[in-house]
Amino acid sequence: MPTKVLIHINRMFFRFIWKKKSCNKRAFEKVKRKTVCNETKNGGLKMFNIVDIQSAAYIHWAEALLTGEEEEWKKWARQALKPLGAEAAFLCTNEKVRGLDKKNLILEKKVTTTWVELNDNNEHQDFYNQPLFDNKHLAYNDNSLYIKQCIDKNIIYVKDVLQGNNFISLEQYVLQTGPYPGSQMDYNLLRSVVLREKKKRAVLTSAGAETRVLFKGQKLGKLKRKGILKLITPVEKPLTLNLWKKKIQ
Repeated sequence: MPTKVLIHINRMFFRFIWKKKSCNKRAFEKVKRKTVCNETKNGGLKMFNIVDIQSAAYIHWAEALLTGEEEEWKKWARQALKPLGAEAAFLCTNEKVRGLDKKNLILEKKVTTTWVELNDNNEHQDFYNQPLFDNKHLAYNDNSLYIKQCIDKNIIYVKDVLQGNNFISLEQYVLQTGPYPGSQMDYNLLRSVVLREKKKRAVLTSAGAETRVLFKGQKLGKLKRKGILKLITPVEKPLTLNLWKKKIQ
């Protein structure tokens, strides 16, 4: 459902809470919505936020894709996400995830953009398993990289362009991607950005380390929608609670 529609529905729900029965005037919300959504023990009413519920559904879709047994729909989903590097799409750190811009893949776009907006785990991914593209840490003039020819040939992670501690040669690069116009320029750009970031990293894990996709530091597979909703819904205690605590102390 479009975000604008969800925001409108949210507004109707929250106004209903504060609206007086005998008056049709616009309701004045006396408490922050985040506080109202808290558990009762934290001063809230356990109110639900429609926007957060839809976001949790998107993240749960990604969790189902990345974990569990293989199913037919997952093959179609990975094929749709291939322009982003399939599973590597969930390691992106760039706010704008490219590759699906010109494709009519509404669900996939929503899932990947929601994941990147809400997830903060990718900041801690080790260097060798960093995605090469849509990664704000691997950028040139503040613009993250995106080379479709590399993604098409499964050159997706930093470890795919390194041999030990050395960057692959131009000949090896062209051999893997196939010759195309601008291949040397792309190679030089990629080499420059990767080696520059490599120098900044004090600790480099083994190139054979497993790439782990986490959501807010949590392993995928057992979060489900309720668990995801708790992770993305911040707890904001009412100011009055802090005020009374100070007075008592």
